[in-house]
Amino acid sequence: MIQVLQEAALKGGQVLRSYFRKNLLPTNKTTHHNIVTKADIESQKEIQTFIIRTFSKKMNIPVDEIGFIGEEGLYKKGRYTFVIDPLDGTSNFASGIDFFGVSIALFIDHSLKFGVIYQPIQDILYYAISGEGAYKTSNKKTQKLTMKNLDLKSTYFNGSLSANDHVRKTQLVMYDKLFHEFLGHIALNAAAPLLCLVADNVIGLYISGDGMISHVGISIWDIAAGKLILEEAGGVITDWKGHEFDIVLDQPEKKYSFIACHHDRLQKILGLMK
Repeated sequence: MIQVLQEAALKGGQVLRSYFRKNLLPTNKTTHHNIVTKADIESQKEIQTFIIRTFSKKMNIPVDEIGFIGEEGLYKKGRYTFVIDPLDGTSNFASGIDFFGVSIALFIDHSLKFGVIYQPIQDILYYAISGEGAYKTSNKKTQKLTMKNLDLKSTYFNGSLSANDHVRKTQLVMYDKLFHEFLGHIALNAAAPLLCLVADNVIGLYISGDGMISHVGISIWDIAAGKLILEEAGGVITDWKGHEFDIVLDQPEKKYSFIACHHDRLQKILGLMK
């Protein structure tokens, strides 16, 4: 099944490449901080169509058993539930910044089994299979991902900033506490590729949300595939108190605040955040 997710992500990525830096006019979903482009919508449609066709015709899985949760208004229950972000990093994409990707996760009977994240401009594919590890394919070579417990002062941390004024102030206070223990701070604002950077030992920590159960945080389609990739590479993703959590399919509107890092770094980071 992982091959189906991989091919679906590649097809979505082809759509994104065809639109990248082509003067697309984005549409605001809620505010100018939350936008959607024609590329988002067409990428999701391409991915969904391919999955339905492949599962129903080639794998003989009934259509009514195929479910979807997608960022662009897609929600249908099924035994096989695909969680799709057709363009994670829309603001980057619309601004001509090449840090974005396609994210697809597959839950079977509510259990997260497969995850794929594709960065189409770099042509890098990350994927994971539950219990079988995480992998990265680049330049036609595939390698297994194994996280290293690097010294904090030799690596950056990513802390995304909320558009909510109150939450942003809370985040900045927290980031200031962390800043002195790391090489520096970055804010790339694309959750799925960022989780891959943690799993790939490029950055040492990714922290998101406001540390509370609220309307602020990362959505299921942003986090599902990346969570599996990170964990299969040896990392850990927890809430701001260090508690591990499951993704809830029956609550697609739920937001997730989290810390993503190497398992052996977690307690030190939690101590810095007090």
